[in-house]
Amino acid sequence: MDSWPVITAPDLGMKRLAVKPARRTEFENGQCSSRVAVTKARHRFTLSWERMNPVDYAALEEFYLDHAGAVFSFTDPVVNDTHAVIFAGEELSSSIFPGGFRRVEVELSETRS
Repeated sequence: MDSWPVITAPDLGMKRLAVKPARRTEFENGQCSSRVAVTKARHRFTLSWERMNPVDYAALEEFYLDHAGAVFSFTDPVVNDTHAVIFAGEELSSSIFPGGFRRVEVELSETRS
């Protein structure tokens, strides 16, 4: 399995979200029943750059084009644990500024392991 590319860490930080969906059933009498839909929570990561340099963006774009829809490993730089993830979105978008710098946000979603 390929790994997340070696690029500058997100300058706006990273958001880490634990996701554990539940199934809810509402009854005619107004009561509600729920149960967890999965046994293991999965994580979603949002990485944000305010000013990504052109070289890092080129590496990220190449990685995205090669791995969109494929599983790869991502190591959380804060907790230092590794996850099997996919790109959560169907596109890689950015805003371009003078000097070739870009504002970029990437969302990764953990796959079942």
